[in-house]
Amino acid sequence: MLSINREEIIKIFKKNIKKIIIGWDEDAFDPDHSLKEVGLDSLDSIHVLLSTLKDLGIKVVQLHQLNGNSINELIDSLASKLKEKK
Repeated sequence: MLSINREEIIKIFKKNIKKIIIGWDEDAFDPDHSLKEVGLDSLDSIHVLLSTLKDLGIKVVQLHQLNGNSINELIDSLASKLKEKK
C-alpha cells in the first residue's frame, strides 16, 4: 500500500481498535485523543499499532521511529513512513 491517504489510515486504525474493544462506538472516535483515551491499555495499544503497521506494510522494526501522543500524530508519522517507501 504505497498511495494511501489519512482517511484510509484512520479507517485501518478504527478497524483494529474495533477488534480489541467489543461494542466500541466508532462515531465517538477522535483522532486528537491518545490510544489510552480511546480506551486501550498499553498492551492493546501495541496490538493496534502492530496490526496497523502490518496492514500498511510497514516493517515492525520501524515502530520505534513512530512519534506521537495522539492518534493524529501517529497517523502523520505513518503517512510519512509510507511516503518514504515510494
